[in-house]
Amino acid sequence: MRYPLVNRFKGTLIGALIGNSGLNQAQSSYGREIILASGQSLIESQKFDFHDWRLRLSPYHLFITHELHKQILAILPLALFFHDSKDKLRLNLLQATSVWQDEVELQDSVLAVGYAIALCLTEKVYPSLIPQIISLIGTSSLISPKLLKVHELLIEGIGLERMKAEVSKEDSPSVSIAMAFYYFLSTLEDFRLTVMRVNEPKDVKVITGALSGAFNTTAGIPVGWQLETQLGSFLELVELANRLLSVWSGIYDLNYQPIKELNSRAIAAPKVIRLR
Repeated sequence: MRYPLVNRFKGTLIGALIGNSGLNQAQSSYGREIILASGQSLIESQKFDFHDWRLRLSPYHLFITHELHKQILAILPLALFFHDSKDKLRLNLLQATSVWQDEVELQDSVLAVGYAIALCLTEKVYPSLIPQIISLIGTSSLISPKLLKVHELLIEGIGLERMKAEVSKEDSPSVSIAMAFYYFLSTLEDFRLTVMRVNEPKDVKVITGALSGAFNTTAGIPVGWQLETQLGSFLELVELANRLLSVWSGIYDLNYQPIKELNSRAIAAPKVIRLR
């Protein structure tokens, strides 16, 4: 693997927070709390407990508003936790998005981002990321035509202005997904450039930051940017990423002793080392 998996976990969460906040402290705190609440549920349950997850996230009004960036922030820990199993990832993301069952486009958007992050973590991104996503969510999905158009235009090597003219003709989750995938894939290995190019609404910024962070890891995110997410927020997300990877890996003794360095603990394949 090109980078340690824990760096991809951290990059995903920090990248999304940078996209959500624009380095604004108040917005950074709100986005961080959503991520932490979702991740904490997975850590304490050591699985996806839908009722516990929903209870922890209810104060953030995710289930009565249709703000895509909030839904994306909430499912990021799930995408990380189940990244190695397509079937489990799909099952748990569908359960999580069942609260928006009347919003099929919103559900498919969340699935697309979750799948993309999983592919980044398993290093199966380029050049077939979008075709893989379409095969997973289905060609009949409302967002598939937009994603296919992005794929075709990327192959042609077209620029941002034409992409906007071709794709951004209305405000919808599918447009946000399409533009985020364009920003990510057109400057694949440059987190800084990818994020700085985005001038769309917050939905696009959060998705772009999460995808680029998952691919480029913390090694690709400028150190100054990581620290400017507010030191407390940064450290909490680092700790959350460490804990999520620990539970996923089957590290022995997770009884809430802070994990300072992963290399100080024994790591095994999932389910090999279990709590006794």
